[in-house]
Amino acid sequence: MIDFENELNPSQLEAVRTVDGPLLVIAGAGSGKTRVIEYRVLYLVQNNVAPGSILLLTFTRKAAAQMLSRASRHDARCSHVEGGTFHSFAYRVLKKYASRLGFGVFTILDEADAENAVHLCVGKLGIDTKDRRFPRKDTLRKIISMSVNKGRTVEDIVDTEYPNFTGRGPDIERVRNEYAAYKFSKGYLDYDDLLVYLALLLSRHEDIRKNLADR
Repeated sequence: MIDFENELNPSQLEAVRTVDGPLLVIAGAGSGKTRVIEYRVLYLVQNNVAPGSILLLTFTRKAAAQMLSRASRHDARCSHVEGGTFHSFAYRVLKKYASRLGFGVFTILDEADAENAVHLCVGKLGIDTKDRRFPRKDTLRKIISMSVNKGRTVEDIVDTEYPNFTGRGPDIERVRNEYAAYKFSKGYLDYDDLLVYLALLLSRHEDIRKNLADR
């Protein structure tokens, strides 16, 4: 058995033991975030919370695997906790309920594929890629992605984050629209789409949202 009081400082202990209602923990680098999550999972399981009802999400596969592995060292039941990245979780849910959003079978574009698809759309639109004031495919993909994730217009992103491309916003917006149409025609989703469509699915379908929440 882990002696939580000896292993954790008071703030960490509070985060681990608070199980009723939502909890937001704000912590900087090196403050023991992974340890808190590891012990929080362990504490929940040891207090009769079903491992299969715990969802552990983070930004990278490596971090998710590390947290689950560390918790499982203390109690084998923790290996039944569902974990992964936000994107992998979104993929699993969308794959199960794709038809509810009008999808058939879909394919995921990784970042390299997404950049190439964006470049293809630039060529299709006849935009001169040799112009130094027009972004290369990797930067173009970042601008489009930032626009999607921040809910801001392409022109706003360009003006505030990439001022060296000021004036090219309308062309980049055309590329974004062409890229969206290209993905739809091919049955492709990129990493941004996974999060966007998961949010859309849960906002439109209360039964699915409730099913996930109840679990």
